[in-house]
Amino acid sequence: MSRLRSRHISICTLRPKTRLARLSSWGRRWSGLIGIVVAAAAMAGTWYQGFISREHNELSVKPSLRITTYLEGEGGRTGMYLVNSGLGPGELLGLTVSVGDKMYDLLVPGEERRLIRDFGVNLLCFQDTQPEAGSILKPTEEGPLLVITRAKILPSCDGAIALAFMTRSFEFDMKFQSLYGRVFQVKQAVQIDKRAFLDRLPLPKP
Repeated sequence: MSRLRSRHISICTLRPKTRLARLSSWGRRWSGLIGIVVAAAAMAGTWYQGFISREHNELSVKPSLRITTYLEGEGGRTGMYLVNSGLGPGELLGLTVSVGDKMYDLLVPGEERRLIRDFGVNLLCFQDTQPEAGSILKPTEEGPLLVITRAKILPSCDGAIALAFMTRSFEFDMKFQSLYGRVFQVKQAVQIDKRAFLDRLPLPKP
């Protein structure tokens, strides 16, 4: 009888130790899991901060290429220009213009001249302004596209230029990239204001 009691006592005294061992094991597991979660959260926070910083840096040098028109009259700028109104330089990757049912790739040599010939205009009426793929426009910089020559306009240019610019709509499709390699694509329709055009050029007014 005494033997049975001693065994019973020894069994009872071992149970609390087993529970403590289990609790200690679970504690170590939870501690390790919490450590992993904290490390992962720290890594995510670092990545997010890096992402925000990169986004801020990209926005601070984002280019913005647009087509603008100048109607300064004889001796000044008259025509269409590609302008970078953004904060950083932009590299020109693609530039097409659609006029009616025809499309012209202005980065292909000779396409601008073909466009002018299709207008029925003497090539001497326009500046030779062939843009090139890979050209970089700095902020506020502009590049001429379809620009009337600053030289004294030939008499034969008057009516042809007026017809070419005032009766057509130009649909431009531009592709360019920033310093970070982010590519942007912009489509823009350009229509010359008839009255403003006639007021600034030495053309016969109707």
